[in-house]
Amino acid sequence: MIQSSMMKHFLCDHSYWRRRLHPCIAVYLVGAIVLGCASLESKDRLDHLEYTVEDYGAALRWGRYNEAANLRNIRDRQPKALDLEHLKEIHVTSYVITERIVTQDQNEAFITAEIDYYNVDDPVVRKLTDKQVWWYEDGRRRWWLDGDLPAFK
Repeated sequence: MIQSSMMKHFLCDHSYWRRRLHPCIAVYLVGAIVLGCASLESKDRLDHLEYTVEDYGAALRWGRYNEAANLRNIRDRQPKALDLEHLKEIHVTSYVITERIVTQDQNEAFITAEIDYYNVDDPVVRKLTDKQVWWYEDGRRRWWLDGDLPAFK
């Protein structure tokens, strides 16, 4: 009988459970908040990549090559100078992203785009596959193209 009354007291002693559960709940809540903030930051970073890549494609489609060039920040060398006279002759008719690969740490992305374009002096539509490397700069919280503009011929 003594054991059952002790067991009953143990199970019904709410203060015992409150003392035991409060620290567990606090640890759980802090963990959930930290994970939630990390996933929001991750989503924001990926959304920003999507917007930046879309802006880059739109700049190429509309012939705003200076805007596209402003998204470049090559890490290991100076970017090639833009030949604006040549680019004035190029008209992009289609820009379709065919592949997106983002590294696990979300600091780099590898984008493949199919570009259809023509030169006004030679109205034959050509296709080019543009392989892009994008990198994230934490300090400025933005994505950069690590390369030159597509090699239109």
